[in-house]
Amino acid sequence: MKGSKNPKFSSVVPLYNQILSDLVKWSEDKKRTIATRNAALSAIKKLKKYYNKLSPLNIVSVFIDPKLKYTYLRNHQWTNVRESNLFEETVVPT
Repeated sequence: MKGSKNPKFSSVVPLYNQILSDLVKWSEDKKRTIATRNAALSAIKKLKKYYNKLSPLNIVSVFIDPKLKYTYLRNHQWTNVRESNLFEETVVPT
C-alpha cells in the first residue's frame, strides 16, 4: 500500500485500521499536549462513525485480495468473522 500510485479498494479497511491505531497511540501518549490528544480523540470518534458504515464489499475485497486474505481479518481481531458468514452479513472489528 505504501507508495502505491493506484490504491486498491481492498486497502480501505487496512488504511482505516492503521490510521485508527496511530490515533489511539497518539491520544494515549502522555508526552503529547492535551490539545493534540483531544484532537486525536475527536478524529477517532469521527473515523469510527464512518468505519461502521463500511460496505460489506470492503470486507469481501480484503478477503479476496491475494496479499491480505482471511489472515488479515484474523490478525486484526475481527473475531466475529468466519469464512462461512463473510458474504452473508456486515461485520466490524470487535
